[in-house]
Amino acid sequence: MADVLGVPVHVPVVTESSGLGAALCAGVGAGIYSGLGELPASLAARAATFEPDPAAAAAYQERYLAWRKIYSRMLAMSEEGLLNPLWRAAGS
Repeated sequence: MADVLGVPVHVPVVTESSGLGAALCAGVGAGIYSGLGELPASLAARAATFEPDPAAAAAYQERYLAWRKIYSRMLAMSEEGLLNPLWRAAGS
């Protein structure tokens, strides 16, 4: 992910982040915490940090730019009825 996004990726110690986030929001709502910005540092502990490899990040960026061109052409062909869309939004 770090290579794809081109930014450091931090892996939290707590991997159930949805459950932790819900519990923290409940703690703010219950008055245990005054706000999400004032949570204990231990809740933000990191198990690991992955730095992007510059060469890999550049290669992903190059391929992403090519994908954007391909996608816009495929979208146009789909709108012209030359291709079936890969998906349609619900209700469309």
